[in-house]
Amino acid sequence: MSDVLTALEIILLLVVLWFSIKKFDLSGYHKGLLSLTEFILLVAGVLSLGLLVGTLIFFGANILLAVALSIKLAFQEDDLLAHAAAVSGSTKEELKWLVKRLRWEHQVFHYIRPVARVQLIDHLCQRARNVAEIEAMAPAIAMLWVMERPELGKFVADFDRLLRLWRKPASEAMSVADTIASMGQHSPMNTQEAIVSLIKAAEGLELRDHSADATVETEVA
Repeated sequence: MSDVLTALEIILLLVVLWFSIKKFDLSGYHKGLLSLTEFILLVAGVLSLGLLVGTLIFFGANILLAVALSIKLAFQEDDLLAHAAAVSGSTKEELKWLVKRLRWEHQVFHYIRPVARVQLIDHLCQRARNVAEIEAMAPAIAMLWVMERPELGKFVADFDRLLRLWRKPASEAMSVADTIASMGQHSPMNTQEAIVSLIKAAEGLELRDHSADATVETEVA
């Protein structure tokens, strides 16, 4: 009976890790201690069942969980593509090919999880960007995002907002990204802060232009 409970404990720990309910985290003392304890429990459980049986359960469970996670992520990606297609008026096939092209043509997408790639496209579709614009903007956004990985939805929205305020076409997204990256290198701001500061500056200029136009119209009247 104890062996069965130990096997279930191993499987449960692996389920938690595979499905990101809780990941090993060594970034802080307390988190590191807790993660190290979980690792020790996992190893102890495998050894208590005997090296052969414990190893078979460990690897067997990992294989099954890897397959289950792959299926889960495939469904998640499909749902995101369906949502993006509905929002943008494109087809799922068009967006699937877009995802593939981005990965083939831009190295940065090799460092981004498949679900995050599709989420990036979905967020841009929600910003009323068409396939051609997404293809131009996605590499620039990915290049900036991958360095610090802030919340993706807000990051995409801020970058899109900045592009519109500067009245820049999607084809100039990489040039704008280079400007933002340069700001981050020469100031204490992170990438998200740099984008927000540029948005505020652009909004201030836009407000000043509107005020000037209103003044001119009043004087003419």
